[in-house]
Amino acid sequence: MLRLGARETLVGLDLGRHALRAVWLASSGKPRVVRRETMRLPFDGLGARAAIETWLEQKGLRQAACGIALPGAQSLFQPLKLPPDDPRTDEQAAAVEVVKYNEMVSDSMRHAFAPFALKPGERRLLLAMTRAAAADETLRRAEDLKLRVAEITPAPVALFNALAPAAGSTPTVFAGIGAGGTDLAIGAESGLFFVRSFGIGGRSFTEAFARALKIPFALAESRKESEGDLRADRPESAALRGVADQWLNEVKSCLAVYANLFPEPEARPRRLVLAGGGARLAGFRERMAEALGLEAIGPESAGWSNDPAESAEYATAVGLALAARGGGECRISLLPDAQRYEREFRRQKPVWVAAAAVAGLIFLAGVIGGYRDNQRKTALLRVQEAGVLARQSLASGLEAVRA
Repeated sequence: MLRLGARETLVGLDLGRHALRAVWLASSGKPRVVRRETMRLPFDGLGARAAIETWLEQKGLRQAACGIALPGAQSLFQPLKLPPDDPRTDEQAAAVEVVKYNEMVSDSMRHAFAPFALKPGERRLLLAMTRAAAADETLRRAEDLKLRVAEITPAPVALFNALAPAAGSTPTVFAGIGAGGTDLAIGAESGLFFVRSFGIGGRSFTEAFARALKIPFALAESRKESEGDLRADRPESAALRGVADQWLNEVKSCLAVYANLFPEPEARPRRLVLAGGGARLAGFRERMAEALGLEAIGPESAGWSNDPAESAEYATAVGLALAARGGGECRISLLPDAQRYEREFRRQKPVWVAAAAVAGLIFLAGVIGGYRDNQRKTALLRVQEAGVLARQSLASGLEAVRA
């Protein structure tokens, strides 16, 4: 269980529209899942609120500090490359870009950035922006459930942080296929380079499966997980392949934009990591890797779980747990300033208490030492005073005898 100052439990909580997933990581060493919990939500939404509150209470999540995600579709990412002689700090360069963007839109934007480099000596930033109202709505949803929020991170960033160890130094495409859409992140151990999101996800596959078999959506969802296979020669498999090709076209469009922004040979992606429930369709990973010309590796390569299914399903939640403790290769926080100050206060409170205790002990030791030193000097003065009086008495006696 992750603890901060041996007091606060930190959890990654992925608040999806169709499921809630919580992850606890080992408190020391490399990230390792020690506990995970999932709650499936009803498709019609009936009774979901009461069920969620009961689940949160039962799992002890009301007492935990949680890292939560801002949906990727509500975030805007822009890579920046600064000249080597640019006198501005990274903060100033990012702020200037946000001001430029604010001139084009009416909403106020909240932003954060993370540095990265493709080659030594470069100055590059990945700037993340979101409407302040969108971030506040995500925070209100969590607070409405009486959760304590330690961090808000864009979902694609959390996905990347969880799976980045699988990439090493090789630029890698990370795709998280959620229920309502897909988050795409490209990066390596040197940082996150590029992020995009689009609206084809697991729900699109389920709807195609349901239409092909003419069955209800809920039944199609359960059968898709057990029977969905892109390689089979069946009508429902053909329907799944059609959605997979749409998904592939979206990914190719994203990669075309990436290639324009990063034309350097060393930036070309060479690996593909798929995560999320939608990535577990039989034959999907092989079909996508072949079409994109990339080496496909499993999310379990990241090392925090040996189970491929667990690694695929809980990747975003693991990234949120890392964000809650201030870890990960790419640290982008969209937490409002007031909550960030409160979080830092909680983080530093044990240190401040310890420092105050040490200062108090030092002060007490100084007072005691000063008192003892004063007593010693007082006793010495008394001895000296007695000696002076004795000498004065002796001198008076000698004067009397002489007289």
